[in-house]
Amino acid sequence: MKRYVICDKRADFLHDVKMRALLDECECLITEISDGAKYRDLEDTFSGQIVVICENMLDELPEGFESGLSASQVMGYCLTRDGQGQFAARNIANLGMISSSSQILSMLLGMPGERADHLSPVPIPESGGNRETKPVGEDFSSWRQSIHRPAGPTSQPVKENREKDRVSSILELRESRVRQETDLLLKKEQERTLEKKAVTVTVTSTKGGVGKTTVATQLACCMALTSHGRGRFQTCIVDFDIGFGDVCTALDYNMRGKTIEAWVQDVRKRLSCGENGDLISYTEKEIQDFLQKKEDTGLYALLAPQSHAASLDITSEELQIIMRNLRENAGMDFVIYDTGNDLKDTTLLALEQAEYALLVVTQDISCAHCLDMLIRTLESIKFDSSKIRLVINDIMSAKATGISVSELEESFSYPCWAKIKHDPSIIRCNNFGKPVVFSASHDMTKQMRNVIRYLNETGEKLLAEEPRKGLWKRMFSGKEES
Repeated sequence: MKRYVICDKRADFLHDVKMRALLDECECLITEISDGAKYRDLEDTFSGQIVVICENMLDELPEGFESGLSASQVMGYCLTRDGQGQFAARNIANLGMISSSSQILSMLLGMPGERADHLSPVPIPESGGNRETKPVGEDFSSWRQSIHRPAGPTSQPVKENREKDRVSSILELRESRVRQETDLLLKKEQERTLEKKAVTVTVTSTKGGVGKTTVATQLACCMALTSHGRGRFQTCIVDFDIGFGDVCTALDYNMRGKTIEAWVQDVRKRLSCGENGDLISYTEKEIQDFLQKKEDTGLYALLAPQSHAASLDITSEELQIIMRNLRENAGMDFVIYDTGNDLKDTTLLALEQAEYALLVVTQDISCAHCLDMLIRTLESIKFDSSKIRLVINDIMSAKATGISVSELEESFSYPCWAKIKHDPSIIRCNNFGKPVVFSASHDMTKQMRNVIRYLNETGEKLLAEEPRKGLWKRMFSGKEES
């Protein structure tokens, strides 16, 4: 498996590159570096890895960093035409101008191994310096021309023909790879069109203060920023804590903008005119008129009313009509529900219609006890427990809390999709309405990526195992043995 270190100041670009490689199942490992200080910390580990440098990072990296790498181990890519001269001055091979995550992955992975790893550099005369390569042009055509260019008066015609044949082979393989990727993306697009329905994910907990809304909002933002081959996922977060929801403040939406109340009023009007609730349908454009959208992430939101009184007369029938249209007609890939700390109608509806239910738990005995009661209640109403996944939030050391993460996992035998470390900066980000996942290196971002990876797996069911008996289970002495 190829291993690459990609250095680029744009954390969101690196995020897209890594997520595209992950979701398209590219056979490579990518280390992201958006800060020159991190490069200094990691440079001793770069043995056997290909270091890919963006033009915007050249001034951030330690001076003379390239001298510690072999000629075949380092390459660059440009954002402007001026960048070519900067790489040429350092004798670093140049992939050309790169404008998208798909383009850089195609350049790195769409060639045979020699293209990405060795670049077959053109020798430089001894007077040109002690490096082994000569920088190539700003795109693949100039790279090809540089190979055709004779290395010196001693070049042999046979050698030149061999180089031409090798370049032709590389081009054919690259074109084949592009055709395969195009066919795969078209197939995914067709499958998605046939499915129509969005994947529904409900984030819940019966204990307040565990970070349920934080998990829901950060997951939604991370999903909206994730590319899946034909663009970013169309994602909508729904605040189903309709009495006291706070998604609006957590993500800094317009507090005077539209909420679910406007949609409920429209549904209510159509019902009063005699329309059958099961047949009430909205177009994608009509649905978007009830939503708010953040331009920086592309994330849509259906927000809770801004007054508790406005939520009191909202009925289950009205909510079901809204949920059905969001799932089937809104053009969304994912709909993520943030619920209240209870089992009222909104929470039960969101859990019932969800394909995945993410239960948020912390290293707190009262939280675990509430979660245990929730699970037993769901079992009593024949809820499909195969939907349940755990998210362990605000993780601290077992010494500080008295409860270890492993004890939590043993007590609740559902698959754990994320383990999020304690970090006070998350509270600060929430207070300013700035998503933590904007930082590609943050632990929250990495854990949300894990959840997204699991959500996009196909053909595999994750089944709950029987709980192992131990100290933690004995704490729930009132729990009935199955």
